[in-house]
Amino acid sequence: MKRLLPAALLALTVIILYGPLVQYGYVHDDLVLIRSFDASGLPDLSPVGTTFYRPLGLLYCYTVYAVFGTQSAGFHILAILLLFATTLVVRLVALALTDDQITGWGAAFLYATAAHLHLDAQMWMVGIYDNGAVLFTLLCVHAFLRGRDYLSALWFVCALGFKESAVPMVAVIAAAALFIRSGRNALVRAWPLLVVSVLWVGLKALGGSTSRLPLDDSYGWSVAGWHVAANVWLYATWFAPVPLATIVVIILTGWNCFMKPRSGWFLVLWAFLMLLPPALLLHHAFRYYAILALPAVATAMMMGVSALPFSIAWKRGLATTLVLIAILTGIIFMQGHVRRGINDDLPAMDDGYNHLIRRSLQGE
Repeated sequence: MKRLLPAALLALTVIILYGPLVQYGYVHDDLVLIRSFDASGLPDLSPVGTTFYRPLGLLYCYTVYAVFGTQSAGFHILAILLLFATTLVVRLVALALTDDQITGWGAAFLYATAAHLHLDAQMWMVGIYDNGAVLFTLLCVHAFLRGRDYLSALWFVCALGFKESAVPMVAVIAAAALFIRSGRNALVRAWPLLVVSVLWVGLKALGGSTSRLPLDDSYGWSVAGWHVAANVWLYATWFAPVPLATIVVIILTGWNCFMKPRSGWFLVLWAFLMLLPPALLLHHAFRYYAILALPAVATAMMMGVSALPFSIAWKRGLATTLVLIAILTGIIFMQGHVRRGINDDLPAMDDGYNHLIRRSLQGE
């Protein structure tokens, strides 16, 4: 029974935080997809002529709409279940790195309670693009750490099917091979992901390329410029719900790198690589892009707690305190948005939230 208690508390936390979102309907991009489904009857899964090729995400949206129709509560409930499943995989990855229950459950709770990052992706059906990519990149890492290389490549295929921002997972797995599985032979065993990447690039070449977009486009990007460093720092500060909490994130992550350099720097590199695609964008910075890097940050923080020179009881108490603060902060954040109505936020305020959702809720 005691083994099930953390999972039950985690499920309860997820329900309390995100359950209120069930009352909201389809918004913005959801409505665009729904109109296309109503017009054609079937989703177009061809890569030809599309800039963003996300077949699994599109198929998911089509299936959800086919099952639930205009009853939007269905996709919200599925999104909540998916978030809970993802938190459990966060725990599995943390355990694969540390075999420490404090780190495992602590990282899962920190991921779940980051409501300020999850809000947008949970608010609309197309949030599955990001939520699906996070889940399958985590499964990819976990399978590789457990020595199941081909399964890791399969999960990578699924992650790419939800969103192209999963591409850096090739480099993440290479880093896992060098830092965690230690050795050139381990690096060679990452070759299935490289094959998947080459095949995906070839498939993606059949459609439009973001490299042809003008720099002033909302998805315009560049690998050179101060915007890259500025965006990486911006996302790093967004990991914490309040500015001062960023200091705690930096201290615990830094301490982990000092005490456990292999796993510590691997997690830092993982977070950086998953932040890199959105960091290249010139005019498109949103908090929910950070959830691809959030599992690494949450795990690094809890590993930092576990590495402190305290007794087990003190470390367990500190981890519990951090989790309780995160839960309370998440509840205050979510209840504040729900109580005043998410659509009441000022659309012009540059706070990193997707204001298309706000305008859609206002009927614009």
